[in-house]
Amino acid sequence: NDTISSPSVLQFPPPPVRKCDKITAALSLPKVATYNLRSLFPKIGNLTTDILEREIDVEFCTEIWEQEHNKEHQFEIEKLLEISGLKYISTSRKPNAKNGVSYGGAAIVVNLRKFSVEKLPVHIPQNLEVVWGLLKSKNPSAKFKKMIICSFFSPPNKQRNSKMADHIVGTLQMLAANYPDCGIILAADKNYMDIKPILTCGLRLR
Repeated sequence: NDTISSPSVLQFPPPPVRKCDKITAALSLPKVATYNLRSLFPKIGNLTTDILEREIDVEFCTEIWEQEHNKEHQFEIEKLLEISGLKYISTSRKPNAKNGVSYGGAAIVVNLRKFSVEKLPVHIPQNLEVVWGLLKSKNPSAKFKKMIICSFFSPPNKQRNSKMADHIVGTLQMLAANYPDCGIILAADKNYMDIKPILTCGLRLR
């Protein structure tokens, strides 16, 4: 007359993630590209064609050489890209104090077919070339409805560039608190910059 006692709680391993679930999640992520343009304006046609033909969703651009003091120049860039359904956000580099020439700068171009973007009002310290945006998916079943995106350029003569790293870490901590459950994409021409502080800032970046 032995009795078998049943446990009050049964523990089972979680169901395995199906391959089709991973594929669905991956397909909802943006297809991205990074370009060092060395002057955007004369290459707008080529850039637009490249984005549309390769179906790029988010283009991270550095060395755009946008003229900060010339708002008409920036407006013309935005207008030419918007004709093709592309949204442009940017941060210009301050003009050189000696000759007034403005090289550098960072920008993000988003194909509005599957995503929208807004420029985030982040304070950019003097002489840093970085732009921040909030990417929103138009796919209701996307893994990430919103993503914090950033394009930056670290000049080769800056070596480790701790100032840029500190700015990125501090801004990411602030934005992650303001926009919980967001994905994060950073894309850059970093040259010799030390990105270890960014990878170890507690946001599971890699």
